[in-house]
Amino acid sequence: MDDTKLPTDPYSQTQDRLSNHPESSSAGGKVIDLVTLLGHSQTWIVKTIRLEGRDTTFVQRIDAEGGMRLVLPPEVTAAYRQQADRLDTIGRLRAARKGAATRKAKKGGAL
Repeated sequence: MDDTKLPTDPYSQTQDRLSNHPESSSAGGKVIDLVTLLGHSQTWIVKTIRLEGRDTTFVQRIDAEGGMRLVLPPEVTAAYRQQADRLDTIGRLRAARKGAATRKAKKGGAL
């Protein structure tokens, strides 16, 4: 196999460009193996690279039918983070309301 040929696919090009940038940082890769009760398995590999405060996430999925590779650009990664943060806020608000209702019930209706 000749390794001198440069990659032409967007996944490899983007990962190479960001990985080799002197100011980038990487969270490394995380491998997640999922197996169903019937024995079907998928392997997911997730890697995020940050450059200039913007995250690019690389996702690979491998299963019996083959695989796929995606590059989630900074705009998509930021949207995901905003949604996750919003869901965390909603969860905290619900927990606070539930706690207040529990305290109120224990005190017989008086706060």
